[in-house]
Amino acid sequence: MAQDIATSTTPLPNILGSSPLPILAVVNQKGGVGKTTTAINLSAAVAELGHPVLLIDLDPQANSTSGLGLNPARARLTIYHVLAGECTLSEAAVPSGAPGLQLVPSHVDLAGAEVELA
Repeated sequence: MAQDIATSTTPLPNILGSSPLPILAVVNQKGGVGKTTTAINLSAAVAELGHPVLLIDLDPQANSTSGLGLNPARARLTIYHVLAGECTLSEAAVPSGAPGLQLVPSHVDLAGAEVELA
């Protein structure tokens, strides 16, 4: 099976420490292929190895957010607010309950962001 791996040359700010961090993206155009499950479990496994992890939930359904036990409707700041320029990644990041794993939650409002930010 062929897989496409994209690399970004634009660094994200490292809010978890001072050393450069690799960026892993779990993406697929098709629904129901295990993206959320893979992202949550990969994040937890890397954090369990002692590496800081920031999981950014970019799905308007917010399944990674709820999968880590957070209620998306109760999130004060989400990835929507980051994309809209209303806050930074570090301001939106919240503890996940797992040591070393932080989350930038998503919300259904993210569905409208493409139109609003265009």
